[in-house]
Amino acid sequence: MSSLARSSDEYSRLFRSVPTSLTAAVLVPFCFNQRGEPAVLLTLRSQNLARHAGLISFPGGIADKDDVSPTETALRETEEELGIPPVNVDVWGPIHPLPSLGSEISVTPVVAFVRSTTASLVDELVVNKNEVEKVFMPSLESLCDPRGWEYTKWQYPGAPRHLAPVFVLDGDERIWGLTAKILHL
Repeated sequence: MSSLARSSDEYSRLFRSVPTSLTAAVLVPFCFNQRGEPAVLLTLRSQNLARHAGLISFPGGIADKDDVSPTETALRETEEELGIPPVNVDVWGPIHPLPSLGSEISVTPVVAFVRSTTASLVDELVVNKNEVEKVFMPSLESLCDPRGWEYTKWQYPGAPRHLAPVFVLDGDERIWGLTAKILHL
């Protein structure tokens, strides 16, 4: 976790001049996929959402005024989006907040492991179709394979030009933006 925290801190320092007016949290949910491989749970956001519609992301969202911590926000949003009760989530801890470039949102990733109570986690999910179109569970092995990663130059207003990671899933769907940055940490 210390190298993960260091990497997220460096990213935050690079973009500290980017304004953020909202706070959010995402769960970075490690799990086992349908093949029993260590994996990460990702969602394809609904096209009907006001922010980041149609993008692949971690479960999560904007903090409610009643949320006492980023962990509470991430767990609440994960339950709303995927029906995963907090009791099935072993929280490992939050890492340094990161700016979501272009949206003025400071996002705290909360790293966790999602336990399955059946043979397959995917069978337990209660997907909220208003928020999530599809669920992905790419294996850690595939995410660590450099052949799946591409890099592109990005320039956001008020932020330095930088090389941004993009991960290509089977089927040519792309993980980019803050989700790719968190995976790349």
